[in-house]
This record gives sequence, C-alpha cells and structure tokens, in this order.
Amino acid sequence: MISDKELKEKYRKEFGKNPEKYYPVEFLQNLGLKRQRCEKCGKYFWSYAPRKVCGDVSCTSEYSFLDKKHNKNLSYVETWNLFSKILKKYGYVPIKRYPVTARWRADINFVEASIDDFIPYVISGEVNPPAKALVVPQPCLRFNDIENIGITGAHYSLFSMIGQHRFEKPENYNPNEYLSHLYSWFSKGLNLNSKDVVFHEDIWAGSGNFGPCIEIFSGGLELANQVYMQFRQSGSSYKNLKLKVLDMGLGHERNTWFSTNKANSYEAVFPKICSKLRTKLGLSFDMEVLKKFVKYSNALQEKNYDQGISEISKKISIGPEKLKEIIRESSAFYSLIDHSRALLVAISDGVLPSNVGGGYNLRALYRRVFDFIEMFNWNVSVPELIEWHAADLKKLFPELSESVEEVKEILDYEKKKYFATKKAAKKIISTIKKSPSESDLIKLYESRGISPEMLSRSGLKFEIPKDFYQKITTIKKRERKNNVNYDLIDQIENLPQTVLLYRKNDYLTEFKAKVLKIFDNFVVLDQTAFYPTSGGQEHDTGFLDNLRVSDVIKVKKIVLHKIEGKPNFKMGDIVKGIIDKERRLQLMKHHTATHIINGVARQILGNHIWQAGAEKTVKKARLDLTHYEKLDSKLLEEIEKRANEVVKAGLPIKKELIKKDVAEKKYGFRIYQGGAIPENTLRIVSIGNLDVEACGGTHLNNTREVEFIKIIGSKKIQDGVVRIEFVAGNYSKKFLELEQKEKKEIANLFGISNPDEIDLAKIAEIYSVRENQVLKTLKKFLKEWKNQKKDIKLFRNSVSFKEISTDLLKVSEEKLNPESLFKAWKAQKKIIENLRKLLEREIIKDILNSKKIFVEKKIKLLDSGSLIKTAKMCTQKNPELAVILIGKDSAVGSSGEKSEIDVLEKIKKYAEVVRGNKKFAVGFKLKD
Repeated sequence: MISDKELKEKYRKEFGKNPEKYYPVEFLQNLGLKRQRCEKCGKYFWSYAPRKVCGDVSCTSEYSFLDKKHNKNLSYVETWNLFSKILKKYGYVPIKRYPVTARWRADINFVEASIDDFIPYVISGEVNPPAKALVVPQPCLRFNDIENIGITGAHYSLFSMIGQHRFEKPENYNPNEYLSHLYSWFSKGLNLNSKDVVFHEDIWAGSGNFGPCIEIFSGGLELANQVYMQFRQSGSSYKNLKLKVLDMGLGHERNTWFSTNKANSYEAVFPKICSKLRTKLGLSFDMEVLKKFVKYSNALQEKNYDQGISEISKKISIGPEKLKEIIRESSAFYSLIDHSRALLVAISDGVLPSNVGGGYNLRALYRRVFDFIEMFNWNVSVPELIEWHAADLKKLFPELSESVEEVKEILDYEKKKYFATKKAAKKIISTIKKSPSESDLIKLYESRGISPEMLSRSGLKFEIPKDFYQKITTIKKRERKNNVNYDLIDQIENLPQTVLLYRKNDYLTEFKAKVLKIFDNFVVLDQTAFYPTSGGQEHDTGFLDNLRVSDVIKVKKIVLHKIEGKPNFKMGDIVKGIIDKERRLQLMKHHTATHIINGVARQILGNHIWQAGAEKTVKKARLDLTHYEKLDSKLLEEIEKRANEVVKAGLPIKKELIKKDVAEKKYGFRIYQGGAIPENTLRIVSIGNLDVEACGGTHLNNTREVEFIKIIGSKKIQDGVVRIEFVAGNYSKKFLELEQKEKKEIANLFGISNPDEIDLAKIAEIYSVRENQVLKTLKKFLKEWKNQKKDIKLFRNSVSFKEISTDLLKVSEEKLNPESLFKAWKAQKKIIENLRKLLEREIIKDILNSKKIFVEKKIKLLDSGSLIKTAKMCTQKNPELAVILIGKDSAVGSSGEKSEIDVLEKIKKYAEVVRGNKKFAVGFKLKD
C-alpha cells in the first residue's frame, strides 16, 4: 500500500486527465466557469474570467477580499444559523456538535475535522450515521500552527469546522448535486456570484481511502473543501467504497471573517471580547495597519520570519522592526483570546491539562497564556476570559455556560502548578551558563515545565525558535493495542456470531448449546451464558458437561471457552453449561458498584469526571477517573457514603438494547465511559439519573443487591487520573471484619480505649498506603521510631562537640497516636541526619588533624553512604592520605592521589566481599 501523499500524487494526474468522470464538472460548467491551470502551483481550477494563477493565497500572494466591501455582516452564531437554514432546505439535518475529545476513537486524542465524528464505524458501514444527510458545527483542536495564531489573522488552536456530510450507496451518489447545495451558501449566505469564486481540483486521502475534492476560494481565502470520498486502494489500483461519503468542511471562523471584512478573523469572531479586553488592558491597535499586514501575511508561511517581515514592510511602508513590535503585542493579544476559548471547550468536554496524552497539549497552551500575560504585564485572568467566551457562545453551545465554574476551578489548580514550577525553575535556570539549544529547550519544557519565555526573562540571551510550541504540542496519537491472536482468528473464520445469553439475563447460570467447533483446548458454541473477559470485567468459570471452563475470551464476535481435559463431546453435540454462580454474582456486584461510584464521583467532583480505566475481579474492583488532584480522606468518605445511600435506595437498574445513533441522541456521549464500541446496537445500562453507560458487562437488577460498598484505597496514578479501589457484597463484609480486627490491634498498640475512634482512611492518607496496609505500616514506623531514639543517644555520645544545638537534643517522649507517630518519626529522622553530618565533620577533622598518612577507624553508626562521603572528603583534602572506615554494615577505603597505599588489599581483612580498586574500594559482609 502506498502512502497517502503518494496516492494523492498518483491520482491527481489520473483524475486530472478525465475531470468529467471524477469532478462535478456539469455544475461548474452550468455556472459559466472555464477550466484553467495555475502557472505557479500547476493545479487545475475553474473560474469565470481567464486568470494566470489559481485562487489560493500562496499563488495570489494576498488576501484581496479585504479590499472589498460585502453587504453581509454575519456574527459567528449567525453564520451557523444561516448556513444550516439554507442547507436544511436540501434535506440536511442540523445536528449538535460532538465533543472535541474523540472518546469514540482509539487513534486520536482530539477531533481535528468534522468527519472525525463518523470515523471509523459510520464510514466503515458498521454503524448508522445520525442522519443520511447532515450538517454540524464541529469544534476541532489542532496544534500544528500554534505559532501562527494571532499573526496571519486566520489561524486557531480551536476552530469550528462546519461539516456537510452525506452517506450514500454508490448508485445514489451525486457530487454535482452536493456542490450545488453548498454553492447556495456562497450565493445566498455570502452574496457571491460565479465571478467571485474559484474552484480547485484536488485529491484527499486518508488511511487508504481517497477521493477527488473541490476547494472553494474567494479573494485568496479558502472558504471550504468538499471531498467526494469514494475509493479505497486495492493492489495497484482502487475499488469503489460500499458506502460513499460526502465530506465537506467549511471554515466557520473564515466565513464569518469573509462576511465582515474586518482586519482579521479574531475581530470578526470575537468582536465583543476583543473590545472588552483592549479596554481592560488599555491597548489600542491601528486596525488599518493590521489589515494591511494581514493582507500580505501569507509571506510568513512561504518564507522565514525575517524575510517575510521584510517583504511585507516594504509593501505597507512600515519599518521591519516597528512591524515586528506591532505583531509581537497584537499576536499575543489574539492568542490569549484563542487559547482561552480552546481551554474552555476542551475542559468542558472532559480533557484535563496534564503531562500525558491530549492533556499535554492543553497544559502547553495554558502555560503559553501565562507567559504572554507576564511578558506584557497584563492585568487579566484566564477565568474572566472563560466567562466572556461562554456568554458569547451561549446561543450556539449552551452547554459551555454550565461548565464555567468547574473549568475555572480546574484552571485555578493548574495555575498553582504553573507557579510552583516557576518557583522550582529559578534554581535550575541559575545553573544554565550558556545559550540553550533547541533540544535543550524541548528537554527543559518536557521534564521541568520551563518555557523559553521563562529562560528569556531570566536574562539568558538566545533566539526562541518560531516553531517551538508547534513541536512540543504535536499530538502524540494513542497507539492501538494489538493483542490480536491471528491463529485464533484463522480457526474461527466463517463461524457464525455467538449468541450472548447473558445479555438477556445476567443471572442465567445454566444453559444448553450446540458445539460448533473444538480445537486445541477451546470450544465454540452457537450460544453461551459464559461472560468473556472484557470491559475490565473478569471472565466466568464453570463447566461444559463434566469439563472445567477455566477461561473465556472473545475474538471478534465469537466466544471461545478454554477447557481443562479432553472433551467427551464432539462437533454438533448439545452440551450443558454450568457457571459458577457465586463468582458470577460477586462480579455483578463489583461491576454494578463501579457504575454507582462513577456516577457519585461525578456528582461530587464535577462533570470533568470520566472513566479512564476499570477492573472488576472477584476479590475487588478499581475505577480510574479523570481528576486533577489526589482525593483526600474526606472526599473518599463522602463518595463512599453517597454510594451506599444509592445502594440502600434500591434503585432499579435498567438494561436496554438501543440503536447507536438513537442512544447518542438520547443520552449524549457520556455513555462512552469505556471507550469506543464498534456495534450498531448498544446495550445501555442506567441507574436512575445517576449513571447511564453503554456497557456489555453483567449487572444486578437493583442497587440494593450490591449490599455494601467499601472504598479500600485511592491514589493518583498519573497526572490527571486518580484511582479508587473498593469492594462490594461478600468481600465488603470480609473487609469490614478485617478492618474491625485491625482497629483493635492498633488500639492495643497505642493504648487507645475505643477502637472505633481510629480513622483508617485518614491514617492511610498520612502514610501514603492502602487501608489494608495501615497496621503493618504502623508497626514498622513504631519500631523505627524506637530505634531512632537509641540511635540519637548513640550519635550524641559519639559527637565530641561541646555545644550541640538544643533542637538536636529534643527526642519525642510523648504518648503517640497513629496520626502523630509519623510526625514524630519524621522529626527524629531529621535529628539523626543532622547529628550524622556533625559526626562526619568531626571524623574528618580528627583524621586530618592526626597528620597520619594512613588511618583505620571504626564508626559503627555510619552506613555505607556516609562512609563513602567521609572517606573521599578526607583524601580530597589530603592527597597523601589513605583511609579505611568500618561502619555498621560495610567498610570503605579511599586512597589520595599522592598515596601509595593499596586500600583494596587493606580492606580485605575487614570484609568477605570487596569491590573496587587500589584507590577506592567498598567491602561487604563484615568479618567478626
């Protein structure tokens, strides 16, 4: 298979030779347009009047539409309303936007084009689209042009691609008709005629699919691109797709800008916000100068920055340095507006700034905002901009207004992390003596969060790469896990789909089925009630006739039962399946409890809560959630309390099979907690209004059957993701019994009269362990605390200083409790560290004052690390000296540069195992 780039080059030539076959030539000719070829780029294009170059600004060198006045002045919201109204007359159903985070995709983090809403399952024909013909105002996130934002007047990190899409059988596919529908927008929506528009012939390709496309330009600005996705690579040629797709993307921001003729698209899209922010910051831009600059700004795309600036400055009669200063401030101003809108939409849709995945891009965007604010000393807060954007977009995307307070809370937390990074960065920056290279800058940003702007403001002189943020925010696509066993696929080829009996009855534990195939140690049945490992839920076990089923897996749509022993049945026989009832029931309790905790956590923590992973075994379950900070004991107590209120309420658990498009319309994309589901019909599991998910796992019929939920631990597993571990049903009872026993032991350990006063969750949080590790941890710390007291006494006796700081004499004698033990242990640890340093200095002083060239000394209090440090310091200060130091668990020898003594040989009389050389050696397994 050739690459998409090679595919485009190959078929651009072939399609260009026969345009009538591949392009909507009939419609273009009816407009009175003539086919021509661009002298610069070589593309074929269609226009009313003869011209030497096509309509792309790369060939025209200017946005000439800025010189014209249009009789339309559409706002951002009006652009969508009018577009959808015009296209609706042709049968296109306006649908709500999809989330900007592509949770139904396994290969990308963010939606980058409106067609992404329907990839892969709609395009492949596995799932029905929301409508056969539709239009959608789809927000998209891209980070490849981040340095151009605010400069060219047309680039964004978040933009809306208005999609015009159709999904048709080959016999009904009609590109001429689709282009005529789209042209109605240009003629009726923007009041353009055929003399104003230039149509380019091109090719679009992606993942082996491809098709001809028509790009629409006016005045140098690309307004839309209509792709006729019809073909797929096949050997050296191509074949028709079974489902042909219309994929048209129209730039929402660009079309709004075109209709207003303002200096740049930001002034057209955000007029109120631009005005309010300028007033707040006391800024005043010369819009005529900006407009002149933007007209020729494409030169910055074609050439390097300085060359482009020089060329534009000559055309608009402004000195290059003056022009750079104007752009520097205005581009930061517009970037502030663009970035804050991107953060609002992305976080509202469930992505948190972090150091992994798509969250990495958002963190880079937010920190770039802070750098701009500090660079220009602007008195503005991002939460304030968030409020302005939400109000501005309320008529188009009302859901954003509902998320404002939560987004502000998340950004406030992220702000604290930024300033903590900045504080830590000062020390690191002070160690940098030379101008950093580009690789140094990227490494500093990725490992420490230190931006080039931070370095620049610290006084370092260097050139910040123009494409720095483009490089660090390049989306790292999520890799698909390829756990496919192709041997198994070959074995089950041509077998019918397994009927899943547990889908109809979760409690079914006995059934009869026909054997379709037996191979290796696997059995395939025509139907089964055995649940295969999937969705984080562990598989069932049981018997097929008299043979034990130890594992159950699903390959594609066929369930395989792994058996122990040789079967006494053959293909075509009817066998009886018996499932371990208690195991199944416990798994159902844990899976249902997972849904309850997910719903409760969202109620308590906010709508940014999404499932990031889950596991339901017989003994316990875990749920990974998107959250920006670690959960403290109070929050965990609240989640547990609320979850058990749901259990006691006895809410019915509804399970229904619904067509995918219907489920999405009814419940939204919140149903995809476990990721993409490649099925046209979804099994929706709902617990009242608490939680609604597309889930194929086994569940109880009523929350009361869960019995009780006990949270046994929580931790932050990565930036932006926290894990909650819990037990339910029988295992929650066992855990509570063990917990009570543990509390009694702890009470005896510390002399506490009432064990119920002991807060295991709080103690676990203090020691950073799970609740079931608290007793073991407390015993360990108590023993160490007692040993510390002995060590402190020994250290004090070993140090010959007459005056020791009174702080080093303070040893905790108070009656400890589980909470105060950690503080006392930590304080005594610090005392020991300080006393050890005093002892090390005392030893060095004594050895050097002895005036000897070889010293052997026993210091039982010091470990190997202290011995090494002390010995090396002695021989560095006196190169003629050799030292052997014997500690409590090791011996160390160090010989100075001018010493002839072989410490490797000397140390052998103290240790059985010796490593090193004659200048430096360490011995272990000390001899008596």
